[in-house]
This record gives sequence, C-alpha cells and structure tokens, in this order.
Amino acid sequence: LHGPCPGMLGAWKDLEELYDEGVLRSLGVSNFNYDDLIRFNAKVRVKPHVVQNKFSIYHRGWAPVEKLDVAQKLQDEGVVVMGFCNLDAYPHVLQPMEDVHVKRIAQRHGRSAAQVLLRHALQHGTVVIPKSERADRLRENADIFDFELSEAEMRFLDALPLLAYHFERP
Repeated sequence: LHGPCPGMLGAWKDLEELYDEGVLRSLGVSNFNYDDLIRFNAKVRVKPHVVQNKFSIYHRGWAPVEKLDVAQKLQDEGVVVMGFCNLDAYPHVLQPMEDVHVKRIAQRHGRSAAQVLLRHALQHGTVVIPKSERADRLRENADIFDFELSEAEMRFLDALPLLAYHFERP
C-alpha cells in the first residue's frame, strides 16, 4: 500500500485476510519512514514484509536525507527494503549518473555509472528495481553481480549527501 494515508488500516486488514488465505505471499508498504513503520506495526496483525522507498546515493531510504539511515533502520526491523529511483536525483539538481565521483568509480571498475549506483544499493542490502524500455540498458542493469565496490568506495558514496545537507532539510 502506498502511504501512510487515511483508510490504510482498513485496506491492510483486507490484505491480511488474503495473506492468511495464501492468495498473497507477502505484504508491503511504500514511502514509510522508520517512525511511520513502528506506528503502523503497532496497529496491524501482519507486519509489512517489504517497504519500498526511494534509495539512491543521495537518499538512504527516504527523501530528503534524515539524521539516520532509514534503510538500515528498516532492515534492522526485519523488513526488506526495495529501493526505487536508484538512478534518479529528484528532488536534487545533480543526477547521480552525472556525479563526477560516481563516474570516477565507474571508470575504475570498467562499468557504467548506472551499474555503480545499482551495485551501491545492492551492497546496502536493498532490492533494486531499475526501469528501462531499452533491451541494452536492461542487460546492463542486470550485469551487476560480478563485481563489488570496496569498503572505501561505499563510504565515499555514502558520504555524498553530507556535502549538500549536513543533515538539514533543504
């Protein structure tokens, strides 16, 4: 369910019934921050298995950057984090695939910027769902399982939001 929103609990109760009947194998929500999930979990019988949130080098599970790593906190609760817009910068001006730091890491690995961004998200334990209508890009996006970013590269990419916000909302 996309939320949090009014009427969500009633809809969730219906989904719980379908889950109990075996019609659904898992339940999920989107655009929840950590506090939203904790409040929601206190009101439902079947907790969400998946939270789908924006995840990019500039967004760690929520937009804009918060004081905590939302994706990690959600994973600590046993929830699978599915990241959308791994390659998109909204609401930022600089597109992640144009970021000079990402391009430098991509060049070092002989990969595209998109592959580095998707690999970054994977190494954070998120499920990635890149979108493309072009077959060549679909193949490229899937070709990310035979390399890894170093710990230093991950730390460097993780620090990029700090250059812009210093944990303050824009």
